[in-house]
Amino acid sequence: MWKYFKEFVHPDDLRSVNQYINEIVDIFCPGKISELKFKIIRKDGNMRDIHTQCHFSKDIDGKITIS
Repeated sequence: MWKYFKEFVHPDDLRSVNQYINEIVDIFCPGKISELKFKIIRKDGNMRDIHTQCHFSKDIDGKITIS
């Protein structure tokens, strides 16, 4: 997943997105829905503002998954 973010998240927002993901991992709360806003750069060079809502859970191996 992080590879995807590094490829598309605008460089100005990359640090805050990374910090957000690390905080979610540190304070994991099952069933919590979190929101995140950031910019992406599309392959055609256009920028878009993204507003996501993420639901975090753990898979069978105990790894945090995002949906």
